[in-house]
Amino acid sequence: MSGPRRGARSRLGDARKYQWLGTPTRENGVCALTKASGVTSAQHGLAARAPVKLGSVGPGGATHDVVKVLQAALNLPIHLVRGDKGTAEIPSTQS
Repeated sequence: MSGPRRGARSRLGDARKYQWLGTPTRENGVCALTKASGVTSAQHGLAARAPVKLGSVGPGGATHDVVKVLQAALNLPIHLVRGDKGTAEIPSTQS
């Protein structure tokens, strides 16, 4: 990408106009809860009256994006709390 920054043209056009090009890798995401969350099974989580709170680093990270996809695809009752510094800081991943 250094060429486009110096003004060189690439075969894709001006790279400065792209916000995100993606990565050519396969990513396997996981959403896990400890007993401290109060959710003891998938059925229990789906039937929860109050949304289950899950921590997230923020948009663009697996702790956010995987949860948002699961939430939308399965209509899961999830309250996503953003702003953790890393996965070690997320309460739902601590044992």
